[in-house]
Amino acid sequence: MAEINVINKDGVEIEKIKLDDSTFNGKVNDNIMQFMVRALLNNRRAGTAANKSRAEVHGSNRKIFRQKGTGNARMGRRRTPLRKGGGVTFAKKQRDFSIKVTKKVKRQAIISALTSRFGDFVVLDQLTIEVPKTKEIFNLKKRLGLPLKTLLVVKDSDINLDLSVRNLGSTKWVTQNYINVFDLLYFDKIVFTKDAILELNKRMAV
Repeated sequence: MAEINVINKDGVEIEKIKLDDSTFNGKVNDNIMQFMVRALLNNRRAGTAANKSRAEVHGSNRKIFRQKGTGNARMGRRRTPLRKGGGVTFAKKQRDFSIKVTKKVKRQAIISALTSRFGDFVVLDQLTIEVPKTKEIFNLKKRLGLPLKTLLVVKDSDINLDLSVRNLGSTKWVTQNYINVFDLLYFDKIVFTKDAILELNKRMAV
Protein backbone atom coordinates (compact mmCIF):
# COMPACT_ATOMS: atom_id res chain seq x y z
CA MET A 1 0.00 0.00 0.00
CA ALA A 2 1.20 3.51 -0.85
CA GLU A 3 1.54 5.78 2.19
CA ILE A 4 1.32 9.56 2.31
CA ASN A 5 1.52 12.13 5.12
CA VAL A 6 -1.45 14.27 6.07
CA ILE A 7 -0.61 17.79 7.27
CA ASN A 8 -2.58 20.69 8.69
CA LYS A 9 -2.63 24.28 7.40
CA ASP A 10 0.59 25.03 9.32
CA GLY A 11 2.46 22.21 7.61
CA VAL A 12 2.60 19.97 10.69
CA GLU A 13 2.24 16.23 10.04
CA ILE A 14 -0.72 14.81 11.93
CA GLU A 15 -1.14 11.31 10.46
CA LYS A 16 -0.37 8.91 7.63
CA ILE A 17 -2.93 7.35 5.32
CA LYS A 18 -2.66 4.30 3.10
CA LEU A 19 -3.73 4.33 -0.53
CA ASP A 20 -4.32 1.59 -3.08
CA ASP A 21 -1.19 0.56 -5.01
CA SER A 22 -3.22 -0.12 -8.15
CA THR A 23 -4.10 3.60 -8.34
CA PHE A 24 -1.13 5.46 -6.87
CA ASN A 25 1.67 2.99 -7.53
CA GLY A 26 0.62 1.50 -10.84
CA LYS A 27 2.33 1.13 -14.19
CA VAL A 28 3.25 4.42 -15.90
CA ASN A 29 2.41 4.48 -19.60
CA ASP A 30 3.84 7.63 -21.23
CA ASN A 31 2.18 6.96 -24.58
CA ILE A 32 -1.31 6.81 -23.07
CA MET A 33 -0.70 10.01 -21.08
CA GLN A 34 0.51 11.80 -24.22
CA PHE A 35 -2.54 10.61 -26.15
CA MET A 36 -4.87 11.73 -23.35
CA VAL A 37 -3.31 15.20 -23.14
CA ARG A 38 -3.61 15.58 -26.92
CA ALA A 39 -7.26 14.51 -26.74
CA LEU A 40 -8.02 16.98 -23.91
CA LEU A 41 -6.39 19.89 -25.75
CA ASN A 42 -8.01 18.98 -29.07
CA ASN A 43 -11.44 18.73 -27.46
CA ARG A 44 -11.09 22.33 -26.23
CA ARG A 45 -10.74 23.61 -29.79
CA ALA A 46 -13.85 25.20 -31.27
CA GLY A 47 -12.86 24.43 -34.86
CA THR A 48 -14.97 27.34 -36.12
CA ALA A 49 -12.27 29.17 -38.13
CA ALA A 50 -13.50 29.61 -41.70
CA ASN A 51 -12.56 31.68 -44.77
CA LYS A 52 -14.12 31.98 -48.20
CA SER A 53 -12.34 30.40 -51.11
CA ARG A 54 -12.43 31.95 -54.60
CA ALA A 55 -15.46 29.78 -55.37
CA GLU A 56 -17.44 31.23 -52.44
CA VAL A 57 -16.61 34.94 -52.74
CA HIS A 58 -19.38 37.07 -54.24
CA GLY A 59 -18.44 38.55 -57.61
CA SER A 60 -18.65 38.16 -61.36
CA ASN A 61 -16.78 35.57 -63.40
CA ARG A 62 -16.37 38.09 -66.22
CA LYS A 63 -12.85 39.01 -67.26
CA ILE A 64 -12.05 42.42 -65.73
CA PHE A 65 -10.61 43.91 -68.91
CA ARG A 66 -9.49 42.62 -72.26
CA GLN A 67 -6.30 40.61 -72.54
CA LYS A 68 -4.35 43.04 -74.71
CA GLY A 69 -4.14 46.71 -75.47
CA THR A 70 -4.73 48.27 -72.03
CA GLY A 71 -1.12 48.38 -70.82
CA ASN A 72 -2.13 46.51 -67.62
CA ALA A 73 -0.94 43.10 -66.59
CA ARG A 74 -3.32 40.41 -67.85
CA MET A 75 -6.06 39.65 -65.35
CA GLY A 76 -9.03 37.29 -65.21
CA ARG A 77 -11.89 37.29 -62.71
CA ARG A 78 -12.22 39.49 -59.61
CA ARG A 79 -12.44 36.57 -57.21
CA THR A 80 -8.82 35.48 -57.63
CA PRO A 81 -6.81 35.34 -54.36
CA LEU A 82 -4.30 37.74 -55.96
CA ARG A 83 -6.72 40.68 -55.76
CA LYS A 84 -8.06 42.60 -52.78
CA GLY A 85 -11.50 41.30 -51.87
CA GLY A 86 -10.84 37.99 -53.58
CA GLY A 87 -10.97 34.52 -52.06
CA VAL A 88 -8.41 33.02 -49.66
CA THR A 89 -5.89 30.50 -50.94
CA PHE A 90 -6.31 27.17 -49.11
CA ALA A 91 -9.26 28.61 -47.17
CA LYS A 92 -9.87 27.23 -43.67
CA LYS A 93 -13.10 25.33 -43.13
CA GLN A 94 -14.99 24.41 -39.98
CA ARG A 95 -13.87 21.03 -38.68
CA ASP A 96 -14.13 18.79 -35.64
CA PHE A 97 -10.79 18.33 -33.87
CA SER A 98 -12.15 16.13 -31.07
CA ILE A 99 -10.61 12.74 -30.32
CA LYS A 100 -12.71 9.98 -28.80
CA VAL A 101 -11.21 8.27 -25.76
CA THR A 102 -12.52 5.03 -24.28
CA LYS A 103 -13.19 4.69 -20.55
CA LYS A 104 -10.43 2.10 -20.23
CA VAL A 105 -7.79 4.35 -21.80
CA LYS A 106 -8.95 7.32 -19.71
CA ARG A 107 -8.64 5.26 -16.53
CA GLN A 108 -5.16 4.00 -17.46
CA ALA A 109 -4.03 7.55 -18.24
CA ILE A 110 -5.28 8.85 -14.87
CA ILE A 111 -3.52 6.01 -13.00
CA SER A 112 -0.29 6.69 -14.92
CA ALA A 113 -0.46 10.41 -14.09
CA LEU A 114 -1.28 9.81 -10.40
CA THR A 115 1.61 7.35 -10.11
CA SER A 116 4.15 9.54 -11.89
CA ARG A 117 3.27 12.64 -9.82
CA PHE A 118 2.78 10.91 -6.45
CA GLY A 119 5.94 12.51 -5.06
CA ASP A 120 4.48 15.98 -5.69
CA PHE A 121 1.26 15.37 -3.74
CA VAL A 122 0.42 17.31 -0.58
CA VAL A 123 -2.51 16.14 1.57
CA LEU A 124 -4.29 18.61 3.86
CA ASP A 125 -6.51 17.43 6.69
CA GLN A 126 -9.13 19.96 5.56
CA LEU A 127 -9.53 23.11 3.46
CA THR A 128 -12.42 25.24 4.65
CA ILE A 129 -12.87 28.86 3.59
CA GLU A 130 -15.38 30.63 5.84
CA VAL A 131 -15.23 33.98 4.04
CA PRO A 132 -14.09 34.18 0.40
CA LYS A 133 -10.71 35.93 0.40
CA THR A 134 -7.85 35.54 -2.05
CA LYS A 135 -5.46 36.26 0.82
CA GLU A 136 -6.54 33.01 2.54
CA ILE A 137 -5.23 30.85 -0.32
CA PHE A 138 -2.22 33.13 -0.88
CA ASN A 139 -1.15 32.81 2.78
CA LEU A 140 -1.80 29.05 2.75
CA LYS A 141 0.51 28.63 -0.24
CA LYS A 142 3.12 30.80 1.47
CA ARG A 143 2.98 28.83 4.74
CA LEU A 144 3.29 25.47 2.99
CA GLY A 145 5.95 26.68 0.55
CA LEU A 146 3.83 25.85 -2.48
CA PRO A 147 4.93 27.00 -5.96
CA LEU A 148 2.99 29.37 -8.19
CA LYS A 149 1.46 26.59 -10.28
CA THR A 150 -0.58 24.70 -7.69
CA LEU A 151 -3.65 22.50 -8.19
CA LEU A 152 -6.15 22.19 -5.31
CA VAL A 153 -8.28 19.04 -5.33
CA VAL A 154 -11.33 18.94 -3.05
CA LYS A 155 -14.13 16.43 -2.59
CA ASP A 156 -17.11 18.72 -3.28
CA SER A 157 -17.48 22.08 -4.98
CA ASP A 158 -17.23 25.14 -2.73
CA ILE A 159 -18.27 28.63 -3.86
CA ASN A 160 -16.04 30.30 -1.23
CA LEU A 161 -13.02 28.37 -2.51
CA ASP A 162 -13.88 29.32 -6.08
CA LEU A 163 -14.09 33.02 -5.19
CA SER A 164 -10.82 32.82 -3.24
CA VAL A 165 -8.84 31.12 -5.99
CA ARG A 166 -10.06 32.78 -9.17
CA ASN A 167 -7.85 35.87 -8.82
CA LEU A 168 -4.73 33.69 -8.54
CA GLY A 169 -4.08 32.97 -12.21
CA SER A 170 -1.50 30.26 -11.52
CA THR A 171 -3.69 28.35 -9.04
CA LYS A 172 -6.65 26.17 -9.95
CA TRP A 173 -9.12 24.06 -8.01
CA VAL A 174 -11.13 21.02 -9.11
CA THR A 175 -13.27 18.40 -7.44
CA GLN A 176 -11.80 14.91 -7.32
CA ASN A 177 -14.23 13.54 -9.91
CA TYR A 178 -13.13 16.17 -12.47
CA ILE A 179 -9.39 15.61 -12.13
CA ASN A 180 -7.66 15.07 -15.48
CA VAL A 181 -4.28 14.06 -16.87
CA PHE A 182 -3.39 17.50 -18.24
CA ASP A 183 -3.81 19.19 -14.85
CA LEU A 184 -1.92 16.43 -13.04
CA LEU A 185 1.05 16.85 -15.38
CA TYR A 186 0.92 20.64 -15.77
CA PHE A 187 0.92 21.85 -12.16
CA ASP A 188 4.09 21.73 -10.05
CA LYS A 189 2.27 20.67 -6.86
CA ILE A 190 -1.08 18.96 -6.36
CA VAL A 191 -2.76 19.62 -3.01
CA PHE A 192 -5.51 17.17 -2.01
CA THR A 193 -7.78 17.40 0.95
CA LYS A 194 -7.84 14.16 2.95
CA ASP A 195 -11.47 13.36 2.08
CA ALA A 196 -10.82 14.11 -1.61
CA ILE A 197 -7.87 11.71 -1.99
CA LEU A 198 -9.70 8.98 -0.05
CA GLU A 199 -12.77 9.41 -2.27
CA LEU A 200 -10.57 9.31 -5.39
CA ASN A 201 -8.86 6.18 -4.06
CA LYS A 202 -12.26 4.55 -3.49
CA ARG A 203 -13.61 5.59 -6.90
CA MET A 204 -10.57 4.40 -8.87
CA ALA A 205 -10.42 1.08 -7.02
CA VAL A 206 -13.84 0.04 -8.35
